[in-house]
Amino acid sequence: MVQSVLKGKAALPDLSVVVTIRIDSPDRVRNLTLILGFLSRFFEDIEIVVVEQADEPGVKDLVSAIPGSVYVYFRDPTCFYKSRNLNHGASISTRKFILILDADVFLAPRALVVAHDKLRRGDAKFVYPYNGVMLQVRNERIAGRCELDGEFIESLGFVDIRTSESPHETGIERLYGAWDWPGVGGALMVERRAFFGCGGYNPNIFSYGVEDGELDYRMRKLAGSPLRLEAYNCYHLEHRRGVDSRYNNFANSNRAEFDRVRSMSAHDLRRYVDNGFRSVDLDTRKVLSIRNEPGGFAINLSEPVNQALDSVAFIFAVHARCDADLVALGDLLSALEDSFAGYESVLIENDGLSLSQFYLNPGTIYLQEHGKPGEHWLRRVLAHTDRETLVFLDPALPMQPRAVIRQIEACDGEDSFTPIEDANQNPRLVIGRRALVRCLEPNDAVAHERASNDACLCVLQWLELGECDSSSE
Repeated sequence: MVQSVLKGKAALPDLSVVVTIRIDSPDRVRNLTLILGFLSRFFEDIEIVVVEQADEPGVKDLVSAIPGSVYVYFRDPTCFYKSRNLNHGASISTRKFILILDADVFLAPRALVVAHDKLRRGDAKFVYPYNGVMLQVRNERIAGRCELDGEFIESLGFVDIRTSESPHETGIERLYGAWDWPGVGGALMVERRAFFGCGGYNPNIFSYGVEDGELDYRMRKLAGSPLRLEAYNCYHLEHRRGVDSRYNNFANSNRAEFDRVRSMSAHDLRRYVDNGFRSVDLDTRKVLSIRNEPGGFAINLSEPVNQALDSVAFIFAVHARCDADLVALGDLLSALEDSFAGYESVLIENDGLSLSQFYLNPGTIYLQEHGKPGEHWLRRVLAHTDRETLVFLDPALPMQPRAVIRQIEACDGEDSFTPIEDANQNPRLVIGRRALVRCLEPNDAVAHERASNDACLCVLQWLELGECDSSSE
């Protein structure tokens, strides 16, 4: 048999051990005491993170007495939320590699050293430091024991996963693990980035059951196959099993979540993980409502009931930009999106690409011009939108949706225009498409008429609005 124990302590300065616990019997305190003692006895320079979920702290003093330990407490009397607890513990750990260890599980010390070496060499992204067989150490073998020393560990024996035999040692039984169904719970050593890159534990799985199997399946799908150490077993300290240590009312929901994950392609699974283990598409063009109450949680997305402006284009011009322009413009575009539907937005600027960040907004046309704003800017606008009504907005001014609708309704055709009413409020000008075309008519016979035309003056005033006062920066 391969030697299990070490001569002296193994230094693993890049390893964090993450454990979560809920004290539901005196056995749990005894077992955690033995596990923490085991880690301290055989290893040095490791980081130990213990996450306790309980009504009141129960093991804080025990954990804090261990050098290099971090204690985290969740005041939560509801079901044991192992997925959340382990994800949180892993997130606050600081080392490159993480050993996720059940609070009542230990292994041959040398197995952890070998698993660590394989991760460090890049042989795999995650390693099970045992062969898939978990042996249970009965209470009679650990009653009155103060530590898990080398002699005790060597006495526990070994079971080959390729056989169906039971341990010959007294007080040891085969808990689970077979050749065609190796165990995946109890202990997992993983590269930190790979663990979080695969999403960590699934937060849609609660209490007891399938959380380890689901993580194993997902990591295989997204990060490749794990390694197993065939020469070692995993050992479980017996304890009384409360409601969170056996299949309960959450079992069907947990299995359904696992089935959902198994039904996905690698591409869909990656998207599911990146979306926070949600299938809902968080589309900002829709209305989001969240129900978050003790009796239930739900996210709902629905189509907004916004006023349709299918014949309208909103026009923005910005030149000599300052940062305040861009912030105000972003707010104004969001306000339009929240209030209306079916419109176009035309953004036009010179000497830069500051407005290009808004190009991906739905229904947005981005134009870049050179030189001082003038009629050529307006001709570009007409060339890129065929909407009947053009609404010219000042990016630096607020907007009231009702005022916009009122002025659009006042402009009752393509030949009409609505002049500026309030110098401190949008819109600045609403004009029909044909009215703007007439303003830009190159016929010399109407030049004088154009110069005195109120619509033309309003358009030229609007062009001047895009200039930022540099003294305000």
